[in-house]
Amino acid sequence: MSGRIKRPLNRAINVRDASLFVIATEGAKTEPAYFEAFKSPRVHVEILATSVDNRSAPKHVVERLRAFQRKFQLGAGDELWAVIDFDRWGEAQISEIAAEAAAGAFALAVSRPCFEFWLWLHVDDWTLAGRPTADSLESALRTRLGTWQKARPDVARFMGGVEDAIRRAAALDAPGTDRWPQAAGSHVYKLVRSLRRRALVATHPAT
Repeated sequence: MSGRIKRPLNRAINVRDASLFVIATEGAKTEPAYFEAFKSPRVHVEILATSVDNRSAPKHVVERLRAFQRKFQLGAGDELWAVIDFDRWGEAQISEIAAEAAAGAFALAVSRPCFEFWLWLHVDDWTLAGRPTADSLESALRTRLGTWQKARPDVARFMGGVEDAIRRAAALDAPGTDRWPQAAGSHVYKLVRSLRRRALVATHPAT
């Protein structure tokens, strides 16, 4: 432990007590852009995204978290999250990662079918016919927003709907005991709820 590098916070800018969220994402564009929006002087977000070599399978997402842990000293209150889609990998691969998460190595936020479902929940409940797919979600986002480009996501358009998304996702997850969504849903609400709570505590500390 003593040989590890200190955690990567710029302590010269009043972040000595900042909460650290290390988020490994399957996606290379949309998820990193979304979570970047939660950075603040009191909540430091370190994003470990899929790079150009396209190592996006769940085991690679989790390996990025492990590599980060090996390299950096983490504090007791720091949180590590793996953000993964269900549709590309299925239950066998997700189950293996979920078992490791349940053992306490990190937290897991699975979206089913994909991260775009979490984004849609910022806009509305899913009321369209049929089970959502990645293609139907992208089409729905383009129709509702007027434009949507996965490679160039304008995530600022969703920030006003964060509380609605948390509420809708939590309702779909009730009673909240599943390790991943068993139908259309997203556990990203757990991560975002924690991000927002930490920011609120940092802004209004207990006296």
